Amino acid sequence: MRLLLPFTRSYGEIKRLARENAERAKPLSPTIDFVFKTLFSGRGEDFKEAKRVYVIFFLDFVLFPQSAKVPRRYVLMEESEHDRLNELIEVVYYEMPKTADAVKEYL
Repeated sequence: MRLLLPFTRSYGEIKRLARENAERAKPLSPTIDFVFKTLFSGRGEDFKEAKRVYVIFFLDFVLFPQSAKVPRRYVLMEESEHDRLNELIEVVYYEMPKTADAVKEYL
């Protein structure tokens, strides 16, 4: 089996690219591993200071036909023991066909 490794650049090559791109006012590509890690690595506030994050999906179809509940909220939990990973991330689904029905009932 042949192992495919992503092309990695040396520090010198990244510095050269940075200079060239700076002259053209063009940012470095986040597909370069070093750039990605620099952009998205954990420097700054402590994790305990992080704000809550909501991932919200508006669906134009019904994903959960077994339930009429709108919205549906999910959190990250361990698979078998069901302990919650943290209080910071919540995923919310709004199924628009159900939302329309709920509004009609309300009005």
